[in-house]
Amino acid sequence: PDDIFELPLSLEEVSALTFYDHDQLAMLHDEAGIMYVYSLLEKEIIKSITFKGDGDFEGIERVENDIYAIKSNGDFYKFELGTAGVLEEIETPFKKDNDIEGIGFDPFNNLLLFGMKDSGDVGSFEVKGRAIYGYNLAQQAFIEKPLYFILNKDLKKLVGKNSNSNLLV
Repeated sequence: PDDIFELPLSLEEVSALTFYDHDQLAMLHDEAGIMYVYSLLEKEIIKSITFKGDGDFEGIERVENDIYAIKSNGDFYKFELGTAGVLEEIETPFKKDNDIEGIGFDPFNNLLLFGMKDSGDVGSFEVKGRAIYGYNLAQQAFIEKPLYFILNKDLKKLVGKNSNSNLLV
């Protein structure tokens, strides 16, 4: 690493981050709907935005002028930069059993990607393993089938039969 950043105590429970602006990161509090903007130049929080109450927040992603955040149970939120308090809740096909672990942005396909920590089964599609699902930003719709998945039996081969890993179901 080129630099080390000692974060303030208020960022002890950060569960996700995304680029916010030039030399700035947006960080998501794990246990509350609070987004912190951290300046890499000033090495401090320069803004915080409360957008939702308590919960197990696991992912945040900025796409153009929108911020997307998700809880582990599948509750999914969107708000525009500069509009604190204006929040849209987007219905998802995810359930608590999926245990969403994070989101990412695929700029080539204009998709948000959702990683499952537990069950990859969503709706009528059964995976029997872990999966990554997509949300088409242009159509504002979830893609029914997973974009990527790994079966539990293949995951066991990767981590080993005697592994003490909690990755295996």
